Amino acid sequence: MLGLIPTVIFVLVIVLNEFYIFKSNTNSHMNSTARNKWKQFLWQIYFQFIPLGFAIVASQFITHISKYTIGRLRPHFIDVCQPQIESTGEIITRLSNCTDSISYHINYKCTRPEKFLYQMTDSHLSFMSGHSSHMAVSMIYLIIYLEARFCWKDFQRGKQALQTALFSFAFWVALSRISDYKHHWSDVLVGFIQGTVFAIFTALYGSDLFSDKSQNGNYNRDKARSKLSPQAESAISINMNV
Repeated sequence: MLGLIPTVIFVLVIVLNEFYIFKSNTNSHMNSTARNKWKQFLWQIYFQFIPLGFAIVASQFITHISKYTIGRLRPHFIDVCQPQIESTGEIITRLSNCTDSISYHINYKCTRPEKFLYQMTDSHLSFMSGHSSHMAVSMIYLIIYLEARFCWKDFQRGKQALQTALFSFAFWVALSRISDYKHHWSDVLVGFIQGTVFAIFTALYGSDLFSDKSQNGNYNRDKARSKLSPQAESAISINMNV
């Protein structure tokens, strides 16, 4: 359920911001039909979601590789498994006294009922934190998106407040994974850094957020036309006159 929250947030923020850009630019495209305007708006929404979707999928792919490769025990592993050590027959619980602090037992069996099988498997997947990486890649990318395409000139303080709220929410979720004994602090730290790195690199090199055509939500037509051949330029001029 928690994983759906960042999805809802970035969908709402991107759609609302792109709609504002669309409405602001409507008067500058008087020759376009209403159908073409809405088609252009939907295409812009689509192109804004593609880089973010790629960043999220790639980040979670790396996260799951690390989980199933390293297999680190979660902090609440003892409660979930209540392992029985094969060499001594002792069942370990949170109330057990550690009589041998220098031994590492690898031969054990969980004594909890089979209905907890999923929790037992999940208790071996601590590194790295999937919630932390997912929140970081979603919220950090959205912060960068707002910095690049936020066009409400009279609401700049609101933009900064929203960016602060997004980062605070991601940071709070990351901390909650430690306080809930779902992850060690290092799992959360590495997951948050990994998600942040994916968000930054995708925004800079996998999107057009900072390209000329994305500034203020408008495509730079003069630069686009300057790249055309003289024949294509003449054809455009003829069509414009007609």
